[in-house]
Amino acid sequence: MNIAWIDFAITGDRGWPAYDARLRATKRFDETLQLVHDPRPDPSAAGGNRR
Repeated sequence: MNIAWIDFAITGDRGWPAYDARLRATKRFDETLQLVHDPRPDPSAAGGNRR
C-alpha cells in the first residue's frame, strides 16, 4: 500500500479508473492488488433488508 501512495504522490495517477457509481470499481489491497467491481453490493438495491 505504501508503494501505491508514493506512486500516486509522484505521478498523480492512482492506478485504477475514476469512480463510477454504476461499476463501483474499488482497488483491493490484500496479498495481491485487485480491481474489483461492486465489492459490497447494496442489499436494498435487490429488494433485500426491507422492513
